[in-house]
Amino acid sequence: MRNVFITVGIVLIAVFVTPCLLAFGVRYTKGVEEESSGVVKSVYQNEVLSKSFKTDPRNLTGVGIGIKNPDLRNKKDIFLAVYTQDGSLIRESVVNGKVIPDGEFIKFMFNPIPATSGGEVRFVLSAPSASSSDALEIYLARNNKEPAITPLYQVDSVPGLLISTYSGWAEKLLADRTFAAAYLVVLGSLSITLLARKT
Repeated sequence: MRNVFITVGIVLIAVFVTPCLLAFGVRYTKGVEEESSGVVKSVYQNEVLSKSFKTDPRNLTGVGIGIKNPDLRNKKDIFLAVYTQDGSLIRESVVNGKVIPDGEFIKFMFNPIPATSGGEVRFVLSAPSASSSDALEIYLARNNKEPAITPLYQVDSVPGLLISTYSGWAEKLLADRTFAAAYLVVLGSLSITLLARKT
């Protein structure tokens, strides 16, 4: 019986304590990921893409965007500029095409923008040194006009992140039944293996 309690304890630590420890290394969390239509648009020279985004009370510290770079042909800089509603440039992030694999989710990081409830910013993607022959292609949102983006928010407090992680964990787990089934199988296998070793 003692072996059973030890095994259960190990499993519970693996399930609940490990995420707590990993949370201390998390620098940002993802917001709602915008679905892409699968259509892409090239960004080069005077061809830019822009998108208005309504901020929320969290501190915005980056944006994730899907980018195509076939055969790594582009080795030029692509810029993400962030403007306020009145057109003031407040943040800018640069990524070089040499580090953008084809079809990757690329993160443009910048210093956190102070939380503003109901505020709005405008993102502008540009690549002035690229040409049409080596242009990067940006995945568009469902309207086929704007880039599909995923906002990235600064983690202000580890306790807050943990509360968000653990609250409603069962509902989140069961939301994807295939993953939940696989997770429970792995968990069960681990328990059986540990019990077998103890007996």
